[in-house]
Amino acid sequence: MAHDVHVSILGRDTMLNAIAALFNSGILTFYSGTQPANADTALSGNVSLCSLTYGATAYGAASAGSATANAITAGVIGTSGTASFARIYESNGTTTILDCSVDITGNTPDITVPTTTFTSGVTVTMSANTISLAA
Repeated sequence: MAHDVHVSILGRDTMLNAIAALFNSGILTFYSGTQPANADTALSGNVSLCSLTYGATAYGAASAGSATANAITAGVIGTSGTASFARIYESNGTTTILDCSVDITGNTPDITVPTTTFTSGVTVTMSANTISLAA
């Protein structure tokens, strides 16, 4: 039998608020190389290119199955390379919350960047960040 789970808006908002709390003061790090199979898989030959930091309260309250991030502190690219994915850590910088794809507009990534070519010394900012759960 096929799975056919549908979560109410209340359920999605509750889950998002719980997940969003893990992002408080968390760190979003862009990496080069092949994205691991899942967020629990150790990095293997991936190079850290740049890190951005979420605020003490990373997201506003979820509504209608989405939550929007508060201000995220910019980061400076430390190592040049091609960004292929990002890993988001709790505030301790080691406990992984999730991985997400990184690419340019049109390729439907999780994080859209103007270019995947990251050059050392360039400041990276994030102007918008929303997490959502489908119904």
